[in-house]
Amino acid sequence: MKKIVIIDDEKRARDSIRSILQQHFNEIEICGEADSVSSGIEVIHEINPDLVLLDIQLKDGTGFSLLNQLTEIHFRTIFITGYENYAIKAIKIDALDYILKPIDPFELITAIKKFLEQEPVITRNIGVKTNLIKNLITGHERVSIKTSDSIFFVEIKSIIRCQSERNYTNIIFDTGKKMLTSKTLRDYELMLEGYGFLRVHQSHLINIRYITKFDKSDGGYFIMTDGFNVPVSQKNKAEILGFLDHIF
Repeated sequence: MKKIVIIDDEKRARDSIRSILQQHFNEIEICGEADSVSSGIEVIHEINPDLVLLDIQLKDGTGFSLLNQLTEIHFRTIFITGYENYAIKAIKIDALDYILKPIDPFELITAIKKFLEQEPVITRNIGVKTNLIKNLITGHERVSIKTSDSIFFVEIKSIIRCQSERNYTNIIFDTGKKMLTSKTLRDYELMLEGYGFLRVHQSHLINIRYITKFDKSDGGYFIMTDGFNVPVSQKNKAEILGFLDHIF
């Protein structure tokens, strides 16, 4: 019997998924549900599922951030979401399938059949974020950046860091150019998640490929290739440095 967990912040969606699966499959058991990143992590640790049906936009983060917080991945993942623009990230993270809301029962059934036909997943010990960032850090993916009078399409790898300016964000590039945009730093954190960027402070999001040094004085800060000193959140410093130890 295969164990399945459903993680979605909409109860109606969870109920719909449960109903479809119970009607069509006897060889699976829905062992748990969750509606957030934090509760999802708890239920995964408790149940040790074979498959996780995972919504991308959760109430306290994203499905990607949930996976990033796991040190071991020992299950298959099927993403279920209403946001089609996340498809590319789902593919890059090696998801079994990607289903858009409103859920088409036939698509869900087909995805579950695919899961049942596959071999058990091999545990990944260093975590999804480590693997994903190593794969993407030299990539050529682009992102759109809107300023007051233009929309620019830039290579993600050319961004050194993003700095919050109240409700705006300053984007700093490897050429020395800067762009002030009306999106918040949180918007860019979500947009660039999985592409080698790390939120190290409430006002700073950095591209880890441009770190030259970590200085332990004055509470600790990263020195970037553009010479800027980026402070590190004291609350999350140990976690940030621990993560970077796995990358480099």
